[in-house]
Amino acid sequence: MVKFVARLAVFLVVLAVVAEVFFRTIVPATVLPANYMSAHDLIFRFDPTYVASGVATHGRFGLHPTTWHINNAGWNSPFDYTPPGADDKPRIAILGDSYIQAISVDLDQHVDVDLHALTGDKADVYAFGGSGWYLEQYVVLSRYIARRFAPDTYVIFIDWHDIVDSLRENGVKTSFAWQITADGSGFRELPPPAHYVFGKKSRLLRRSAIVRYVRENLGITWGRKNATVADVNLNPGGQAPPEPATPSPLERRAARWMVARLVTDHPGRQFVFVVDCDRTRIYAGNASPGPRPEFLALQEAAQPYANVHFLDLWPVFRHAYLTNHRRFEGFDGGHWSAYGDSVVAHALYAQLVQLRLVPSSG
Repeated sequence: MVKFVARLAVFLVVLAVVAEVFFRTIVPATVLPANYMSAHDLIFRFDPTYVASGVATHGRFGLHPTTWHINNAGWNSPFDYTPPGADDKPRIAILGDSYIQAISVDLDQHVDVDLHALTGDKADVYAFGGSGWYLEQYVVLSRYIARRFAPDTYVIFIDWHDIVDSLRENGVKTSFAWQITADGSGFRELPPPAHYVFGKKSRLLRRSAIVRYVRENLGITWGRKNATVADVNLNPGGQAPPEPATPSPLERRAARWMVARLVTDHPGRQFVFVVDCDRTRIYAGNASPGPRPEFLALQEAAQPYANVHFLDLWPVFRHAYLTNHRRFEGFDGGHWSAYGDSVVAHALYAQLVQLRLVPSSG
């Protein structure tokens, strides 16, 4: 019996070593950054002291490798972020959800990297993205960004449900993002109900390629999974869920309140809302973007402010598709591919130059 146990133990150790090598070389398990939430500002981001760079793979065969790098401030970017006054360049802050976090696209092909290149290094472009984020999270995030980096312009990417998901009244309590709730004639901000801590046990387990493969590539979890905010905005093929043709009165009020907070919190700054669309309608040859109540609510809310601008991606994507007949989604069928990021970056650059928020590189 003792010999059997000893042999079994040796076999299991050898098997584990072989499996570790296999899931690091033959079918590489994904490597993902570690989540982190500061107790001071309750902003969910990444821990640059854990693993600063890596390659994410996808699916059971470890395909579609994409590179990422967590910079000095805890964001997926090749650039370190410097405090205000480090240079005299215009500073652009890009806020968004998983499209801006962009783990599914190689690091050098993100919107912010493309935009920085288009300016000819004449502007600093800092990206702040988190999976599943929405407008209220951006309102709070903008204060953190202002304190640390003092940008001149805030570019905020808007997807469907970004106003509804901001409201606790939608019936969903998000674990690690801010929301608002109606309070008399206005609204009240609600901090995340949980303070996420990346525990020592999780840190140790994620060093193992076997564990990463089972949990991330296969999606088999046990116990408490490393927490992320569910990306409720992402739908296969970029297709929006059915929505009413017009925003509800509560959505209109919430949009006015959140836009007013942005403008009031950052006097003298400029804002550009970049609004995504249902790209499947473009591929189907539809000449109409369909109902977009969130866009309408934001447009109405922005009317009193000369420093709030919009970039509608519907005509941008439609013109690019009619010209090149090339889809904008990556391998997962939802997030933008490197080509999609490039199309968005070029349109955003043209808008910023037109508004004289960045100098022309020409």
